[in-house]
Order: sequence, then structure tokens, then C-alpha cells
Amino acid sequence: MVKLLESYDDIFPTSFVNKIENFVLNSLECPFYYNSSLTSPDHTSFFPGLTNPFFDERILNDVYFPLSQVLYKFCSIKDIDLLKIYMGRVFLQLPLNQKPPIEPHVDRHHPHLVCLYYVNDSDGDTVFYDESGNEIKRISPKKGRVAFFDGSIQHSAGNPTKNHRAVINFCFHGKPIK
Repeated sequence: MVKLLESYDDIFPTSFVNKIENFVLNSLECPFYYNSSLTSPDHTSFFPGLTNPFFDERILNDVYFPLSQVLYKFCSIKDIDLLKIYMGRVFLQLPLNQKPPIEPHVDRHHPHLVCLYYVNDSDGDTVFYDESGNEIKRISPKKGRVAFFDGSIQHSAGNPTKNHRAVINFCFHGKPIK
């Protein structure tokens, strides 16, 4: 069975892309917190970086509007009826002179979609895997690019070596508008 796994470039206006980058990387309104392992769900690997878990349905936060605009605009452009947001996070991975092993994972263990928005140009590809653990696709971080995929697909974030890697990650439920 083929699962949803797509990427989109240049779907947002340049002014919007620049506004989001500035908000995430140059604003005091988007605080970050140290996390010793951003991409290892069980925290067994060393992937240090910064995170801002701006929304989690389990904590009953309000959806943080400046960042949620990315998901709202994406769903509007792609004619997706946004039914529920489960989680919204910003990750800022710092460049390291090493490339530790990448651990595949899923963000949630129930059916969902993922919208991964790349805030800036960087290295550290997002890698996708089939059920047997074989690599099926790589998406490189490019400012304004969106990776949109079925949340049951195992994926991992590569560690940047040249520049910081900033992404906004949404897990949500939606369906095509007919």
C-alpha cells in the first residue's frame, strides 16, 4: 500500500516565509528550551538541540497563532479540512561535526498526518523508511519547503553539520475537502 509522502516548494508567498523565519530565529516571542535528544524518542542517542513545544492536546494549550499559521495556510492551499491538531513543535538543531546514527520513529501512535515546515536552508535531511526499515525517500531542508506525510511512516531528522536546522512540526487530523 502506498502511503502519503509528498513535498512542496514555493507554495507560500516569500513575505510569509520570511516572516516565519524571522519569528522563529530572531524573535524573543518564540522561546526555545534545551533538549538533550531531539530526534531520539527514547532519548538513547545524543541529538542535542532546542525545542519549543508550543501545542500539545494532552496539556490543553491554546494553539500558538503565529506558528499555527503555517498549518492553517497549508491546509487552505491543499484543500484539506483541518479537523484536529494533536501537536505543534519547533525544533532547532545545532550543527555538530559528527553525524550520529539516525533513529527512525513516528511522532504519535494513532492515525494522523504530519506537516513538517522547513524554516531555513540547512543540511540534515529528513529520511523516510518503509515497514522493513529501508530508506524510501529523503527531503532536504529548504526554506519554505513542506514535507507532508502519513504519520505512520517511520522518519528521522538528520543532524546538520554546516548550519542550524529549524523546522516546525505539526501532527494533525484532516481530510480532503470534496
